Amino acid sequence: ESGATARTSLGLAIGTDVQAYDVDTLKANTADVLTAGFAGAVYDAGTKSSGTFTLNEANGNLQKCVNGGAFTLAPSTNSTSIVLQVTNNVSAGAVTTSGWTKVTGSFTTTNGDDFLCYCTKVGTFSHLHIQALQ
Repeated sequence: ESGATARTSLGLAIGTDVQAYDVDTLKANTADVLTAGFAGAVYDAGTKSSGTFTLNEANGNLQKCVNGGAFTLAPSTNSTSIVLQVTNNVSAGAVTTSGWTKVTGSFTTTNGDDFLCYCTKVGTFSHLHIQALQ
């Protein structure tokens, strides 16, 4: 039986039920050069007011949270780069860092202050760079 006959018997149509072959399909395990830009969704990690917030690349490489009280920021387990926006609210507390090889920059606790945190982990080394936006 031919492929076409088998697809018809199963009620499958290429391009509708199954994807047609596309040489430009990006694969996770194949090197490629992207020739067009792309956008990313921002993961909202919510308000942090206690405990440890460990970054997780599975939530995406663009993330945000609200500083609503003292908490600890820790690097991801896996090698990755994450940009984290932190916005202070009226209850903002001191942000402690733990597990980072190197930390540059610092946070304030002023209501409304915003920060972009560039978080990079490669192997056992990690760097957190905190950039105030005001």
